[in-house]
Amino acid sequence: MITMKEKLEQYIPTIIYHIDENTLEEVYRKYSKRSYLLIYQQVKNIESKISATSFVEYIIVADFENSNERQHYVREIDNAFQILVSSYPKFISDFKKVAARLINAMNTKDVFNNLLDWQNIAIELLITAKLWHNKGVEIKDIEYDLPNGKSIDLFVKHQEYGELLCEFRSIHISL
Repeated sequence: MITMKEKLEQYIPTIIYHIDENTLEEVYRKYSKRSYLLIYQQVKNIESKISATSFVEYIIVADFENSNERQHYVREIDNAFQILVSSYPKFISDFKKVAARLINAMNTKDVFNNLLDWQNIAIELLITAKLWHNKGVEIKDIEYDLPNGKSIDLFVKHQEYGELLCEFRSIHISL
């Protein structure tokens, strides 16, 4: 039987490689207490409201259903992370924190009330990787600190528009 560690290494190898061992062990323990079938059944019961309560559960559903669309989405997130860590070495510790938040984010209630919602974190990685490909955008900072003590996803410099602050939110459209 495949372990949770092997399953995650199969789908998100780059993210798993960059997350510290303590965080990974916590994730493996949390999800290894239940069978994949039980996790899948629990997620399917709430899927009309949200696609999965966590990124790890989403991966389990993608694998269990053998869904090409879901598996592609998961791999795109890992690819985006790969692009970012290889393209922005000065931000690697920031990206590692984002990846740790991604696999730890739980959302068991309303998606709009949880700022650590995994889908928002996934969108942050995907869009940031797309911005890297845009020749007119230079990423200046990740999780840029604001004067009010909060932070915003990105601080960028755009050739045409100047310096911009960017915050990303998933709108949770149906697959």
